[in-house]
Amino acid sequence: MSTQRFDGARVTVLGLGLHGGGIETVRYLHRHGARITVTDLRSEDVLRPSLDAIEGLAERIVLERHDESDIAASDFVVKNPAVPRSAPILRHANQIRTDISLFFEHWNGPCIAVTGSKGKSSVSSMIHYALCNFDARARLGGNITLSPLSFADEITEDTPVVLELSSFQLGDLNLVATTGAPVRFSPRVAVITNIFKDHQDYYQGSMDAYVSDKERIFETMAPDGTLVLGSNDSWATRFELRSSCRTVRAVQGDESGNDSGSSDPLELNRRIACAALSEYGFDEAKTMPYIATFTGIEHRFETVDEQNGVRIINDSAATVPEASLAAARSCGFETVLIAGGTDKRLDVTPFLETAALVRHLVLLSGSATTRIQTLLDESSIHYFGPFESLDEAYRCALSRAQDLRIRTILFSPGSASFELFQNEFDRGRQFKKLVAQYRDVLQSRETSQRKQN
Repeated sequence: MSTQRFDGARVTVLGLGLHGGGIETVRYLHRHGARITVTDLRSEDVLRPSLDAIEGLAERIVLERHDESDIAASDFVVKNPAVPRSAPILRHANQIRTDISLFFEHWNGPCIAVTGSKGKSSVSSMIHYALCNFDARARLGGNITLSPLSFADEITEDTPVVLELSSFQLGDLNLVATTGAPVRFSPRVAVITNIFKDHQDYYQGSMDAYVSDKERIFETMAPDGTLVLGSNDSWATRFELRSSCRTVRAVQGDESGNDSGSSDPLELNRRIACAALSEYGFDEAKTMPYIATFTGIEHRFETVDEQNGVRIINDSAATVPEASLAAARSCGFETVLIAGGTDKRLDVTPFLETAALVRHLVLLSGSATTRIQTLLDESSIHYFGPFESLDEAYRCALSRAQDLRIRTILFSPGSASFELFQNEFDRGRQFKKLVAQYRDVLQSRETSQRKQN
């Protein structure tokens, strides 16, 4: 393909960000000849790693503000998913694109697209893991923190691509189309793992708006495409009625969406991934052995250590109450759960059931935690905290784990992270760092005691 797709075009990247999407957008546009302005509301100190990564690639970098003149003077703007579609600055754009829309302008090969409230990262990773055993060229990108623009110039039209897509990214494709920019998104297989209340702060309390954005994943599919549904609830029925392509339900269960065969999130995700691969063209008997060997991804029910017979699990990517509930169900009663964080205007009542499923509940402070506390207090349910730091919360959990019956320490916040951390990945990394630090302290003490004896 041409290396000068946007030769001389004036482009503003609106929101450089910290997850890598903005970086890869700048690199891609630079490779293809664009003249780039980068603008972000955050400071130089916060953005330093991202700024270092694009050094010398942008003609102009504007921080801590967005200038209308930059937007209006650009041939098009590339919008970061975190920038609200209602942002007034977007009114000045001649045309809007995103890294996802740019990718599909560039490439139109066989795509498996995955969305959902829970499990989309695990399912997309499983699918990619299995695909790599059949075709080493297979690529994975999207909301999983790797922009597909990072590999757009390296793939061919028959390269298998798996994309995890958030509601923000899917909804932005519709915004792109309304500005006259091309949108060629039409996956061969689309997957919706499930629907739970999420991002209600962004969607101003409207579940319909949230779900409508999720539905973009199948609205532009060809009639011979397949929509794979990972639940059996009323949302799945809605998607079947609205989809013009073939639909497949990957699991069997009751109307609440609970699968009758398993309460293990990993097993449910395996079934969804296997169904998607089957619809893509692979025999289940061939793909399941590969999927079965997939053990998970970072920050998603990730076993990070075992200390004195206690398994320690990092589930920091659990940002909704239902995710924390599912994790608690998997761990069993002899568990210390660390939960709580930033409010997203979600229903916190699942924490009543969650608290009943574990022996000890430790709360980390935050705006969502305040609402969880009120709920627990009204029901006279005991908890520890809330603690102002993760260090304090983890020390409390370790203390509770001295109970000989405790088998698991589970860090599954069921809330967002922004009051104490940059994001859920930063939160997970800090938790894992604490686990390692306390393990080293414990080992040092044990060594010292042996020497004394």
